[in-house]
Amino acid sequence: MSKKRHKGYYVNGVFVAAGSAADQQLRDTLHDPDTPSRSAKKRASRRLQLLGEALVTAPKGVLAGLQLPEELNVALSEAQHITSFGARRRQLQWIGKLMRRLDDETVKAIHVALKWDSDEKRNAARQ
Repeated sequence: MSKKRHKGYYVNGVFVAAGSAADQQLRDTLHDPDTPSRSAKKRASRRLQLLGEALVTAPKGVLAGLQLPEELNVALSEAQHITSFGARRRQLQWIGKLMRRLDDETVKAIHVALKWDSDEKRNAARQ
């Protein structure tokens, strides 16, 4: 007679049955409660992209006062001249990616320069 194999997986050559104490211990070591969830990362990314969109429509005097990386400045100036819907959307996504590379101090400086209140923009981020 053949034995019915239990559900599980192998870790370093050792079979770990699903739902066992060893399985729970491995899952606990892999899951770090301090890391943000995938949804939280997406919300933060969307907020930065909206902040980048606000930078595109901001007056040039505001942009001149900020210490932004050259690559972001170029992307912002290109986005101001793009009229095609699809191309503009792709450019704004690129700006969002560049915004995620910024440190927290620079993002706070942008918030202050644009008088950006995240509570007011929260509804815009959900759309």
